[in-house]
Amino acid sequence: MTRAHTGAHTAASPLSFAGARVDEAAAKREWGRKAILAGWVVTMVGVVGYCFAMMRAGHQAGVLDALTTQGLLGWGSAALLAGGVALWLAGNLAFLRETMELPPAETEDEA
Repeated sequence: MTRAHTGAHTAASPLSFAGARVDEAAAKREWGRKAILAGWVVTMVGVVGYCFAMMRAGHQAGVLDALTTQGLLGWGSAALLAGGVALWLAGNLAFLRETMELPPAETEDEA
């Protein structure tokens, strides 16, 4: 039987902590990448809704009047725009922060 099966505890090496940190950083980087894409999609849906709201409003209406007269379409699209941009920005910050913390990858020349 190996030590893992006997229940004996072994001291974790610093390399195992580094490997766990790399895995955690990679997972957060992947979340950031998905948040960037999701933020872009949400923002584009908001842009389309905003365009419809502005086209349905009168030509002489201001932005606030147009959003208010269109009700849910107007203010909902504005909320989607703001939420999409916020999600996109959060994803960018998470992706960049975790990418900077990852160690450089070994190339074939170094191995």
